[in-house]
Order: sequence, then structure tokens, then C-alpha cells
Amino acid sequence: MSVYSIRRRVSSAEADQYRRLRTSALFGLLQLVSVEHCEALGVGRARTLDRGFLWVVTMQDVWIRRMPRYEEEMDIETWTGRTQHSLFPRYYRVSDVDGDMLAQGSAIWTLVDSGSRRMLSADTCGIFVPAETEREALPLPYPILCGQTERVRSFTVPYSYVDMNGHMSNVRYFDVAEDLLGAASRGLEPQRVSAEYVSELTEGDTLELYVGHREGACIVLGKSNREHFRMRLAYAGGERKDD
Repeated sequence: MSVYSIRRRVSSAEADQYRRLRTSALFGLLQLVSVEHCEALGVGRARTLDRGFLWVVTMQDVWIRRMPRYEEEMDIETWTGRTQHSLFPRYYRVSDVDGDMLAQGSAIWTLVDSGSRRMLSADTCGIFVPAETEREALPLPYPILCGQTERVRSFTVPYSYVDMNGHMSNVRYFDVAEDLLGAASRGLEPQRVSAEYVSELTEGDTLELYVGHREGACIVLGKSNREHFRMRLAYAGGERKDD
């Protein structure tokens, strides 16, 4: 099963006040199709979680042509690239029921030891993920350049943001960023969203949030005594709070 696909309808819980799919919900669906594809490939829970190995996404980059609307059906496809030691590339395409592309992008996943929290190589785990060579290999995520940023406020990770891996869920980072920026609440639609997860956050961790602007996009940086994440969000119609 080289390309895996699911069809979903946007639910009320996934839609924002403008009746379109939330950014965090989009990335939650990409995570869902990734997990289901791993199960279909035979590298799901029995081969990973039950052995103390965690699938963790480290970088994501998604281009959005249009966000799906409330009750709209969409097809979400994923396929894998060639494994590079401890890095497992993965690609995505979201289409409407007529086959028109709504969003596409890529991510880099890795396997982490649940005890030591260290990255594991494919050889160490005995995990083999076949690469899909017949499908287009989209550009992979690359490190996010921050430039100058300003501290905005502090943030403490609540219990409700922690997932089954024991750290802040990657989809919650998008909620934090969009709450901070205010662009989505004003009705601006994201065109490109990138994330780089540098070091994990657990319940009760407090960090400082910084905001900057670079090449027409908003930059959100989270750090304490070390850097935790970087995000880049570009919106149609502008990115600044005071536009």
C-alpha cells in the first residue's frame, strides 16, 4: 500500500468561526493519516509503541491553496520517501471530491526511544518503511530562519495539551501560534505553514513566546533556557497584527 488515502468530512469540532477547517485540525488530520498508513505498512503500534518506540514528527511544511469548509468532504493522501538513517520523509496531498488540490506538503518523522527520548535509526529499530517512487516527491521541510523577534508573553503547557507520548501535541503548537498572532481570528486564511520542533515540552513547562516577521510571513519562536520550536505562518492578505 504505497499511497494511503482517507476521506473525511469537516466536522463542527474541526471548524472555526468562519466555518473553515482550523489550521491545527488540518495538521491533526495529516497526523491521523500518517498513523493509519504506518499500521497498513506493518510499522504501527505493535512494532513501535508496544516496544517503547515513539513516532515523532520533527518538521512540517504545508502549502495551502484553500482551506476546506464545514461539512465539505476531502481526500487526504500520504506516501513515504526514502528513509535516511533516523529520518523518515512523508508527503501529503489534500483534495476536494473533484480531485482539485486544496493543500500539499511534507514532513520529516523520526523514531524516539520512550525512555531515553533519543532518536533511533531505522537499523536499530528494525523498522523498514518502503519508499513510494512512482509519486511526486515534494520539497522537504528545511530549517526556519527567524531573524529579529520580540518577546510577547509567557506560556505554560497545560495538561490538556499533552498527548499519549507524554509531551505537548504537535497540533497544539498551531493553536498557540494562531492565538498569539491574531491573523486567523480576523479571518485571514493561511497559505503556507511550517513548523520545526527542536525540543519537546511537557506538562507544566513554561517558555517565552517571541514573534517576528520575515519575507512576508509571521515567525513564532518558543524558548526557555533552550529553544523548543520555530514556526512560520504566511496568510493571504497580510500577517501583522496592526495591518
